[in-house]
Amino acid sequence: MPMSRHSAWLVAFGLSTVLSSTFGSVALAASPLDKVLAQENADRKVQTTATIDDLAFLRRVTVDIIGRIPTDAEIKQYQAWSAGERRSKVVDKLLQDQGFGDRWTVFMADLLRIRSNADGGSALQAWVHKAVTDGMPYDLMCQQLITASGKANKIPEVGFVLNDQADAMALAAATSQVFMGVRIACAQCHDHPFDVWKREQFYGMAAYFGKLGRQESDLTKAIFTVEKAQTSVKWPPEGVVPEAERKPMEPKFPFELDAKDGPHVMRLVSLRKEQEAAKLAANKKDSIDDLLGGASEKLKNRTNKSKTNDLFDVAGEAKQQARDLKVDQDIYRQSQLRRELADLVTNPRNRAFSRNIVNRVWNDLLGRGFVMPIDDFSEANTPSHPQTLDYLSDEFVAGGYDLRNLIK
Repeated sequence: MPMSRHSAWLVAFGLSTVLSSTFGSVALAASPLDKVLAQENADRKVQTTATIDDLAFLRRVTVDIIGRIPTDAEIKQYQAWSAGERRSKVVDKLLQDQGFGDRWTVFMADLLRIRSNADGGSALQAWVHKAVTDGMPYDLMCQQLITASGKANKIPEVGFVLNDQADAMALAAATSQVFMGVRIACAQCHDHPFDVWKREQFYGMAAYFGKLGRQESDLTKAIFTVEKAQTSVKWPPEGVVPEAERKPMEPKFPFELDAKDGPHVMRLVSLRKEQEAAKLAANKKDSIDDLLGGASEKLKNRTNKSKTNDLFDVAGEAKQQARDLKVDQDIYRQSQLRRELADLVTNPRNRAFSRNIVNRVWNDLLGRGFVMPIDDFSEANTPSHPQTLDYLSDEFVAGGYDLRNLIK
C-alpha cells in the first residue's frame, strides 16, 4: 500500500533511526542534532527506512551540495577512504568544491527573488555568487542587501531594493517574507484576518523604506536610488482621514526579539571577537610588510621625476586625491533608517531571522520544512519540530551565520 503524504513526511523526519544504524561495519555515533530530533519523535509513530548504502549516499550528497552527480574519479577516491570516515570526509570536500557556489547561488537567487531582467538583477546575482563562494556570513549579506544605496549594476547589492522599484510598501512585505518567513503583506490594506498583524504595524515596517526613492537619469538612463528628505509613508492610510491630518509614520519594528542574549549569542560574540582580532593582526602584518617593501621604491620613483617637480608635490597630490574621491557616496546618501532596520532584522535575538533560513535549507535538503509553506511562520502555522528548529537556528547563529556549516 502506498504511504500517505503525511507518512512520507514522517519518513523524511525520521532521522532518529541513525541512532542505531551503521555505515558498513562501523557504528554511527549519535550527533547532538540526532538526539534532539529523537527526543521530539519519541512519542510519535515515525516510520523509518534502512540506512542507504555508500554509493547511494555519495550520489545524493553530491547532488545536494554541488548540484551534479559524482564523476568516476570521485567515486574511486570515495571508495578508497575508510568506511568509517568516507561520508563525513566527502561532505567536507564537497563544501569546498567550486560547484558549491553555483548550486547555492541558485538557492539564494530563489530566496531573494532575483530577476536578471530587473534593474541591477544580473549584477546582484553575480554579487550573491561571490558572497556564497567566499563564505560571507549570511547576516552580513542580508545587511548589505537591505541598506545598499547607489547606481544599479555599479553597486550590485542595490538590486534587491530596485527589484521592487524601491517602493516602501512592496519592500516592507518582501523584507518580512524573504528574511523572516512572515507574510504581513495582507495587513497593508486591513488588519490581517487570519493572523496577528495590524495595518499600523505594516505601515511601521514600511516607514523604514519611506525615504527611499528610485530615479532614472534623463541623460544616461542610469537607474539609481536616492534618500529623500521626507517620507512617503504616512498614517493614517490614504482615504481614512483628510490628507491634511495624515502625519509621517514613525518606523517601528513589529517583530519580537528575545529579551536577553542566550548562550548561542554569547558564543557568536566570542567568535566574532576572535575573528576580528585575527583580521587586525593579519592587516597589521601586511601593512608593515607593504611599508618596508614599498618605501624605497616610492622614493626612487619620485627622485627620478623631472627636476621641475618638487619631491613632495602637495598640490599635485591634493588634486589626485580629489579625483579619487567617490562622489557617489555624497550623491547616494546612506540610509540611517534602513541601517537600523538591517540591524534589527539580523539581530541574533531575532529568532525569526535564523529560523527562516534554517527552515528553507532543511526544506531544500529533506523535501519538507519544519514550517510549510516555508515562508509562512505564524501562530496558526507552528513548526512540526520546534526544538530541532531552535537547536539548528541557535547553532547557525553561534557559528557566525556560516551557510556551509549549516548545510553540513
